[in-house]
Amino acid sequence: MARSNVSNSIRELLSWNLIRRVPIMGDRRDHYEAETDIWEWRADRGRPQGREIDPAVDAFARLRGGRRRRSHHQPVASKRLKEMLAFTELVDRWYMQMLTVPRPRLIALIKLGEKIVSFLPRGNPSRA
Repeated sequence: MARSNVSNSIRELLSWNLIRRVPIMGDRRDHYEAETDIWEWRADRGRPQGREIDPAVDAFARLRGGRRRRSHHQPVASKRLKEMLAFTELVDRWYMQMLTVPRPRLIALIKLGEKIVSFLPRGNPSRA
């Protein structure tokens, strides 16, 4: 593997807080350690705001605004953009709320959700 690929990959892993530098006494090279607790990683990382949520919300809002100004916009496209924006904002609010729930309660909530789903009527899940 080329040094530049390794360097870029390490930089990306550091930016996602998936690894951290670990100093080793007497060694001047960089050493890294992976995060092993996925719950801690998600809590430390917090909201995937900068890379995932905000750009999506901004893009959907911008597209909806641009379409609204045009008199010849497609009603179907406008409706879909509105739905995508609403869904993205809903998931973001839910995610932020879940970050405040202590781990034991969050695990219990996830297990409860699993049980609740079994009581819901079956059908096309994409049409819910």
